[in-house]
Amino acid sequence: MKSTRKAPKDTPAIFAGNTRAAREAGIDISKLGKREWRIKSDDNRVILAGGSVTGSMYALYVFLEKKFGVLYLSPEAERIPFFRKLSLERTELGGKPAFESNCNYHGYFRASTGTAGKKLVELYELKHRSAEAYEDMGYDRKVSVKTGHCHAFFRYVPPKKYFKEHPEYFPLIKGKRTNYEKPNYSVKVQTNVGSKEVQELVAQKMIRILREHPDIKMIGLGMNDGAGWGDSPEERAMDDEEEYRRGVYSTRYFRFANIVAEKVAKVFPDVKIHTYAYFSCEEPPKLEKLHPNLIIEFCTYRRDYKRTLDDPSSPVNAYWNKLLLKWLKFGNALYIRDYLVFGGFPAFDVPVLKIIQRDLQYYRKIGVTGYYTECMVDGCAPDAPEKVRKGYYRRDMNPEKQLLYWTGMKMEFHLLGRLLWNPDADLETLKKEYFKNYYGAAAEAMEKIYRRIEQRWDNDSAPYVWNKFDTNFPAMLFQDGDMDFLEKELAKAVAIAEKSKDPVLAERLKREEKLILGEYRK
Repeated sequence: MKSTRKAPKDTPAIFAGNTRAAREAGIDISKLGKREWRIKSDDNRVILAGGSVTGSMYALYVFLEKKFGVLYLSPEAERIPFFRKLSLERTELGGKPAFESNCNYHGYFRASTGTAGKKLVELYELKHRSAEAYEDMGYDRKVSVKTGHCHAFFRYVPPKKYFKEHPEYFPLIKGKRTNYEKPNYSVKVQTNVGSKEVQELVAQKMIRILREHPDIKMIGLGMNDGAGWGDSPEERAMDDEEEYRRGVYSTRYFRFANIVAEKVAKVFPDVKIHTYAYFSCEEPPKLEKLHPNLIIEFCTYRRDYKRTLDDPSSPVNAYWNKLLLKWLKFGNALYIRDYLVFGGFPAFDVPVLKIIQRDLQYYRKIGVTGYYTECMVDGCAPDAPEKVRKGYYRRDMNPEKQLLYWTGMKMEFHLLGRLLWNPDADLETLKKEYFKNYYGAAAEAMEKIYRRIEQRWDNDSAPYVWNKFDTNFPAMLFQDGDMDFLEKELAKAVAIAEKSKDPVLAERLKREEKLILGEYRK
């Protein structure tokens, strides 16, 4: 949606995307990489330009952060009087990421923001009459789920369509053709990848999707979650025998991936195909080479987050690092899937950034091409449709509690996004900037809370693997007096926010006070 209206030069306006204003300002969009962005502003006009939709989104969020301390589109953003005191200094900013495929769920990218384009249009086109607006700043969630980096076998070979008439498409387990346990990503049963019919079926479905959606640059071939591999003759023929005896199926899986990739490449030679180095396939396959169009997602689940991945003093990290170096020898694009979930909905930022920054520097050095995190810590956006929000509910959460949990780990993920652009950035400076931007007058009190938790973390030498955080994070780190300290500092921060007469800040602090004291006091 592009507006044909032209705003007078003295009318405050925000321009986003490949706009006439960007061209008039001398920004050559064609020379920007897909994740590069530029911001130009004067006293009352802002131009947000990117080499792609992604680049434009980066520009938008950098602008929101630097001007208003807003980290993502939310109900808070709508209440900010953008144009009452725009008064920006004349400036030009730009950026390019260190990791070109920086796939991660932080404040800049949200799987639930298929409505981000609509939101942008509402904020800047309809409400504030921006002269031009970029329509589709989000993406087709239905298509991305089908074709992105995800568990995918069950989507290509759905049991409702095929199991009754073609049981041979499914694995032979204990002498019986076995259907998926449930029709979602965690089906715990694989597909019969040894079947030539299945190989052709999956390849043709991919080709059809790519014809219907020509903008797709990567399509998913992730195995189903869990194990559930079969033992039929055609499946066993795909195995390496030594692997099979140990319950490893990497060679079977990647032989299948090579076959499918070759078929798809004959029609779409430039499209990449996503695969998992995960669970029963975490080891590199015993193959001479992988098809160059295969992208590897290396999943470091249950690693030690108190130490860097290349720290030999950590046995579990040494194991993952050894596998990572072997995977890189294939020469395929590879990115890390890190499991920064820590219980799904923590009230606090778990202080892992110092370790993650050193990890990112190491990954860049050895040739890892990207980084991605497991799940969205903060669930979906609170302004998402009710049916979408329900999909993210955990335990007995009601909608009100769900919105509270949306704030957890926000600093860690926000600054992770910054580090993906520049792993050498000064982390302490970024933290100070974050507290100043996000908490304003209450920054000092809120930083004290984080530093208290950070001190507990740094003084605890025990290793921390992913699943331990599901229930035990507060119990492991909190000591006598910590909750009283948190309550005191939170009350101080709320009082400062109320005194500042900033309604957005006051609401933000009250929400966090309710979350932290309500969740962890017990």
